Amino acid sequence: MENVIIGTAGHIDHGKTALIKALTGRDTDRLEEEKRRGITIDLGFTYFDLKDGSRAGIIDVPGHERFIHNMTAGVAGMDLVLLVIAADEGIMPQTREHIDILHLLGVKKCIIVLNKCDLAEESWICMVEEEIRKELKGTFIENAPLVRVSAVTGEGIDRLTEEIEEMVYTRTREEKQELPVRLPVDRVFTLTGFGTIVTGTLLGGRIEKEDTLTLYPSGLTCRVRNIQVHEKDTPVCSAGQRVALNLAGCTKEDIKRGHVLALEGSIQSSRIVDVKLTLLENAKRSIKNQTRLHFLSGTSQVLCRAVLLDTQELKPGESAYAQLRMEEEVALKEKDRFIVRFYSPLETIGGGVVLDAHSVKKKRFQEAVLKDLQERETEDILAIQIQKLCQIPTSENDLYRQTGLAKETVRMLAEKLEGQKKLLCINLQEERYWWESAQEAAYRGKIERFLEAYMKHYPYRLGVPRAEVKNQFFKQGKKHVFDAYIELLNRNRVLMVRQEFLLPYGYQVPKEGAYQEVRRKLYGAIKPAKYNFVRLSDISFGKIPRQTVDEILLLLAAKGEIIKVAEDTFTTKAYMEAAKEKIVEKLEQDGKITIAQVRDMFDTSRRSAKPILEYMDKIKVTRKDGAESERVSNL
Repeated sequence: MENVIIGTAGHIDHGKTALIKALTGRDTDRLEEEKRRGITIDLGFTYFDLKDGSRAGIIDVPGHERFIHNMTAGVAGMDLVLLVIAADEGIMPQTREHIDILHLLGVKKCIIVLNKCDLAEESWICMVEEEIRKELKGTFIENAPLVRVSAVTGEGIDRLTEEIEEMVYTRTREEKQELPVRLPVDRVFTLTGFGTIVTGTLLGGRIEKEDTLTLYPSGLTCRVRNIQVHEKDTPVCSAGQRVALNLAGCTKEDIKRGHVLALEGSIQSSRIVDVKLTLLENAKRSIKNQTRLHFLSGTSQVLCRAVLLDTQELKPGESAYAQLRMEEEVALKEKDRFIVRFYSPLETIGGGVVLDAHSVKKKRFQEAVLKDLQERETEDILAIQIQKLCQIPTSENDLYRQTGLAKETVRMLAEKLEGQKKLLCINLQEERYWWESAQEAAYRGKIERFLEAYMKHYPYRLGVPRAEVKNQFFKQGKKHVFDAYIELLNRNRVLMVRQEFLLPYGYQVPKEGAYQEVRRKLYGAIKPAKYNFVRLSDISFGKIPRQTVDEILLLLAAKGEIIKVAEDTFTTKAYMEAAKEKIVEKLEQDGKITIAQVRDMFDTSRRSAKPILEYMDKIKVTRKDGAESERVSNL
């Protein structure tokens, strides 16, 4: 069954509550009845069923102050709004203000309901209709359908229901099921035998019994004990429904109106929010830098100061990029709509859209800042959500869990962002990890600079140990993800991998100076000695530090020029290859070989013959069989 949320708007006493009763048969003002129901939804909420089985919920907003507050609370979940105008009075000042606010809050679908037609003559009603069309010309609802009704006699109610159904069928709204789980709390109370109850409109995803949710901005974790939708217990609730949740793990004192229930990690609470701010054309005041305002979005109401980023003063009818610095934390998302009211006197002057829900303090009139906000203004809300979650390498499974989106949707968005070079993909065999490109570039730059500085300080080392780089820059990350990232950097020629060491790409060991001197003296000693191995301690390397000598020897060994045959003992690779050939030949003839035979074969001492055979064991040419001094073939 599809879920539809309908809101009402209109001047006081134009018959909104009576209209809802005519549509649903229920009086939304009966508080005592709501108390008797147990877990209920809200004072101003009821519902009725459409012909196709869709359930239309209606949020009733009876008074002006509550209109502003509740409309911001519910508009993100509304599919359409009924703008109620009394036929005997026509458009009133509040009606115009409500239209402005609906526009600021991004409402797309609206039906004009001309109520109380039983109180006016036909000629008067026609005149009022002409006045309405004239007043609405140029607004976002100038072509909205108009339906004559009388909530008292029932005239036109069937026609209005048909219009609602047609509007629902032709709506072009975002698929709410694809949005992350999000429930702004508009009411919290306790019931004996149940505990803590919260109500609100589910804006995205699905919630099931026993799900674990996080309460923002506090970060408190709670469990869903029970769910009720339209007065009935249910195991699951879906986006677009008004729901009541019985929560475990929290008390009434832990929650207040304005808090948001969502999946862990899917929202970041903040005191600084970047926005596109618009003042109403008929606003009586302008906004200057640091003006104090009332901020309303979702079910939140917070005081803030507006820092204007691209203008000195925002005048009626104008728009600007701004940073709202809140006096307490709020839990918002990009593309959320909001209203601002002047601090004193309290009056609605404008609103806008959130561009960055978790920002930092920014300087005014900065070209890079303004360019970033312009790009954010045109970005897709889900793409922004994915991008923000990938500040560190994040697996697709984690993205599914944190957003509540379908796997196909997450992958499609991630691949789209990858194509736009906003995400980097680290492709492991078992799954993909995604990393926000700017963050990855910052890490990559740090790693490159670290490798360059290290090799400048230790020019003869094999490189920086891989583990040291991970500990420095990827301490909390998983080893297999780090290894895959390093391989990616290697393929992209950002760095070089040498066994378990990392080097700057294209790094060349300085061949002059100490390197050349150590190499010359080493070969000058080990080549004439042949198989009568010379200990390093017997070779004089002059004033070159022993640590530097050791690093150069390891470098020569890594390149395959020399081989370590024993502690403190090296020889050339060519000598050991020649020894291998003779030993293999001897084993083929006799089937075994001894240390004494090796000694005689290479005209050396037993002290040198023993490490030759031990090296052959190491490279799997020989193996011990019987006596300690005997070897047989291992080939």
